[in-house]
Amino acid sequence: MGNVQKLDLWISHHRSQENKSQEKSYELTVEPNIKTKNLFYSRLYRFFILCLSNIFFSSMSWILHILRMGKPSF
Repeated sequence: MGNVQKLDLWISHHRSQENKSQEKSYELTVEPNIKTKNLFYSRLYRFFILCLSNIFFSSMSWILHILRMGKPSF
């Protein structure tokens, strides 16, 4: 009876170790994906900010040009 309990205890311990290792491998597979997603969104955000600032400054230069010189004739 004692050997069966020891074997049962060993099996449950081994299973808990397997579950822990599976959780670690899951974290390792999920974590880089989250980092690349965050990197993608941060780059996308920077790109949009760059585009908006570019539009803003080009329109400001056009407005200043029109105020100084009058309307451009094409």
